[in-house]
Amino acid sequence: MPTQYVNKATLNGTSTVYWVTSGAADTTGAQSGYNIASLTNITVDYTTNVATTSTGGNTLSNGGWTTALDFDFTAQTTQTLSTDGTYNIGGISFTKINSANDSSPMTITNGQGLVITPVSNTDYHNTTRTLPALNVSLSSIIPNFDINVPIRVWVYVSSDNASNNYDFFRFAIENGTNYNFYISRGYATGTYAGNTGISIGSNISGVDQGDYSNSSVYSNNVLVAELATGVASGYFLGFAGTYGTTWPAFSSLLAMGRSEPANQALNAVTGSASNWNILIGALRAGSATNYVVKVARIKVEYFATAPLTVGTISLSDQYSNLPTAGVSGRIFLPTNGNVVLRDNGTSWQHFGPIVPLTTPPTASNFTIIQTAANGTLVDDNGGLYFSALQRVASEDSVFAVQANPGGTGAAYTLIAGIIPIPGGKNGAGGFYNYHVTGIGLYNSTTTQIRNLTVYTDGTGAFRLQLAGKTGLTTTGSATFDVGGYPVIAGPMIWLKVQDDGITNRTWSVSTDGRHFKPVTIEARTTGFTTQPDKIGLYINPYNADAQMNILSYSLTSP
Repeated sequence: MPTQYVNKATLNGTSTVYWVTSGAADTTGAQSGYNIASLTNITVDYTTNVATTSTGGNTLSNGGWTTALDFDFTAQTTQTLSTDGTYNIGGISFTKINSANDSSPMTITNGQGLVITPVSNTDYHNTTRTLPALNVSLSSIIPNFDINVPIRVWVYVSSDNASNNYDFFRFAIENGTNYNFYISRGYATGTYAGNTGISIGSNISGVDQGDYSNSSVYSNNVLVAELATGVASGYFLGFAGTYGTTWPAFSSLLAMGRSEPANQALNAVTGSASNWNILIGALRAGSATNYVVKVARIKVEYFATAPLTVGTISLSDQYSNLPTAGVSGRIFLPTNGNVVLRDNGTSWQHFGPIVPLTTPPTASNFTIIQTAANGTLVDDNGGLYFSALQRVASEDSVFAVQANPGGTGAAYTLIAGIIPIPGGKNGAGGFYNYHVTGIGLYNSTTTQIRNLTVYTDGTGAFRLQLAGKTGLTTTGSATFDVGGYPVIAGPMIWLKVQDDGITNRTWSVSTDGRHFKPVTIEARTTGFTTQPDKIGLYINPYNADAQMNILSYSLTSP
């Protein structure tokens, strides 16, 4: 994720200043906006990672600051905002509050902008909100806004007549009365020692976090509030600059300072993103002289989290087409291999093993064939789960089958990747032998069966068996029955039966899903009077509950 650096330094040996850079720290102060010779103790105060999303592609981009709104109040049609409520101003929905505390009604005046004239004894401090102001929702301005989105709000105050105590223009990024980050510009006898100045501050959970004031920067009429890690962090930076014919460059702004949670327990600012607003207003203390502020323009920016595009992901190419390494982060998934490869910029690193899977059909595509009703096949989070409780201490074949897609008697290939699950009996605990799972063929007219299965013997070892029967509950004869088959090498095992439609039927096994070892090649008429019409999954809870996961399944007819 792209990293933002909040840099800080000592200015002229007395005050501390802050500025933000993206991608790398500013160790020289070159991007601070100050005379480098006046800066000492340059360091990184803290860093934050800006979230990104992954969508594929070829380059890595961190997006950057994007303007969501640049709104010129002076260009709008004149209207009076005399009562509280919602106003459509230039297509933007603003909410007016505290109209009773207007000395003169707030107006949008063409050529002048937003004009605010508060009565005396109005305030904006901690949970107090008595100043006349306009609110606009951040969610209505910034696409997909959430509390972690880095934001900047710029305000251009074109004129005011601050000359009495607490004649203040104030704008804030706020969530009701519990959380706000504000910048003030005006006059104060105490804060600015009987002078004009600019302050930044914040209120977290109703607790004033203090402010930073400067009485020598009042000539700057552009105020910028930045929450480089979003409103959730509580870390707030304030900047000031001078408007010319347009907004000043961010690199030219003066870093006023920062406000942060004084109590670290307040670090996490909560609240719905939809409740966060920009507030623009004015206040004054007890002076009888009207205080008039004109706001010409506002701008809202957010740090756009451009898609993190770390290379092309190939999902359908053979290993022989592996491209030359050199684009760090690319992923290559060979269709004929058992590893996943990652490009580290100079070579392909191998990870694995992985196995190719063919998504099974849903359970509704199968027909259950059984003597009783103890067998079930259900969908299982992308696979299938086939199970049957043990009901009789004898043969009890259960099928989940499909018709030959080429028609009865046509060539076909069935491949199933399964995980056998040894278990108890009738749902009770314990270990029992003859837990039988696998694949099989069935003739619904003659009830003849042929199946390739794995099962557990009395020692707990898996055995591999190919057998035939003449009915669901009859005992058959095995073509082979071998012990110690290394199913644990999988842990999956792939079972395959392939009928060429002419002469042979081949039964095969694999533990990687690619390399199949034939265990029997027999005449396609073996075990059946006429060709089987049903093909699919097979379990037999002969002396134990039988269950298996089916993670891969394919039944095809050329």
